[in-house]
Amino acid sequence: MEAARQSDNVTAARQFNNITWAYFSNVGNELTVWNQDVKSLNYKDLRAVCSQLKLQGIKNAIKDQMIKKLAFMHQVKTRYGKASEVLESSPTRKEPQCPFRLLNILFSDQFAEGFSQLGNVASC
Repeated sequence: MEAARQSDNVTAARQFNNITWAYFSNVGNELTVWNQDVKSLNYKDLRAVCSQLKLQGIKNAIKDQMIKKLAFMHQVKTRYGKASEVLESSPTRKEPQCPFRLLNILFSDQFAEGFSQLGNVASC
């Protein structure tokens, strides 16, 4: 039974292995992928699609919630185009030592004098 379940997951993942937002379109009010209505996909296929598109917040979602999330994200992608893709591709990563490095720079001998004069009013 477990082996059959794993093979179903692998089949769904292979079917939607290279899916991108370019394969989605709106027909009327319905979202379609590869000319197939998204509502006709089963739960495992929707999970595979969402994971390939790197949608977050759908781990324990029901089918209707995943469809709403897909429709919303498709709407955002079509409205804003590549602007959102640029933001997703280069996330900034905050290191744990960043605040300490900043404090070291601010209170170093080189910057301490200028930092202490920040409150002074500039004279012309």
